[in-house]
Amino acid sequence: MKKLLLLTAMMLSFASAAQSRVDTTITVDGVCGMCEARIEKAALELPGVWVADWDMNTHELRLVYRPKKTSLQAISDAINAVGHDTEILNASDAQYEGIHGCCRYRDEEIIEAHQNR
Repeated sequence: MKKLLLLTAMMLSFASAAQSRVDTTITVDGVCGMCEARIEKAALELPGVWVADWDMNTHELRLVYRPKKTSLQAISDAINAVGHDTEILNASDAQYEGIHGCCRYRDEEIIEAHQNR
């Protein structure tokens, strides 16, 4: 009987832990590996973010985070702060100007140069 109660308690704790995580994706603009590193680092520095994996080809950022610790808005704000637009909000011009010249994802010539590599 004790084993059954212990097993039930463990299953309930795992179920509640699984519910406390959000696994989602958002679109984030960028063009290169430096953008990838910057985007992922900005998200991962927030408390409660466990996974931040940006795909350069799709511009999708996979996130796994704990909503009791942070939010999509806070993650978007952190990414904007390092100069990248998200589907939630665009970075300000001042924030965008802070990124490296080869990372200027709003510039068609830069985008084209990265696609031809």
